[in-house]
Amino acid sequence: MLKQDYHIHCELSPDSTAALDAVCSQAYRLGLEEVAFTDHYELIEGVTARGSIRREYLEISREKLLACRSRWEGRIRVVFGIELGQCHKQPEAASQILASNPYDFVLASLHRVAHRDLSLFDYREEDCEALGETYARELLEIARAGDYDCLSHLDLIRRYPAFQGVSLRMEDHMELVEEILKQVVRRGKGIEINTTAGSLAEPLPSLAILKAYRRLGGEIVTTGSDAHRAEDVAKGFDRAEELLREAGFSYAARYKERKPYFVKL
Repeated sequence: MLKQDYHIHCELSPDSTAALDAVCSQAYRLGLEEVAFTDHYELIEGVTARGSIRREYLEISREKLLACRSRWEGRIRVVFGIELGQCHKQPEAASQILASNPYDFVLASLHRVAHRDLSLFDYREEDCEALGETYARELLEIARAGDYDCLSHLDLIRRYPAFQGVSLRMEDHMELVEEILKQVVRRGKGIEINTTAGSLAEPLPSLAILKAYRRLGGEIVTTGSDAHRAEDVAKGFDRAEELLREAGFSYAARYKERKPYFVKL
């Protein structure tokens, strides 16, 4: 049984209203041992602050998360994390953010390509093959040089086309995907299996990508629901565990002070 959810958003994130204590209470009720709050910080080329995405937001998040950790000590471990979007667009800013906060865990994500959020494309009108290649090449930049612990929802780009009845598969760019995975392995980084809080029939990444990662020597995998509501914590974890076992994994990773350690599935 998976007893850690390493991708959760709460009221400190601009896209969630889930109270910290509500999330912890739900996780404790489900028998989880650890929860990682990985609220968003989106780095966008040429943009240093927008809305709540600014440095003050990070300071408030740190203060509230560390206080939450103290409240729940002895019942559930609260992991101080962050989800950095597009860290390759502003590497110096990313480095400053990570150096000034005592993070346990850092996810790197790619939410935007061609200056647009992935959720805003009309995939019925797009050249999906070209878009998929662009996405993979940008993710490769992050894998090669980004300061992160795990790559988040590696084939996220298949999520939004699916909502529109369009198929966009990263397996169609497997040469690039394997290069991404090789860089992750070479650098001692990891990937996550992301259940998207049950919004898709199958977690991200696909079984084929999980198997490729294992074949290439990948060992570090975290498990995350990407919950934005307390009731979605650990949602879809039974299927995530099945896929990990089928791909050849016996352990999942947890983090402390940005160093991984492993627990049996």
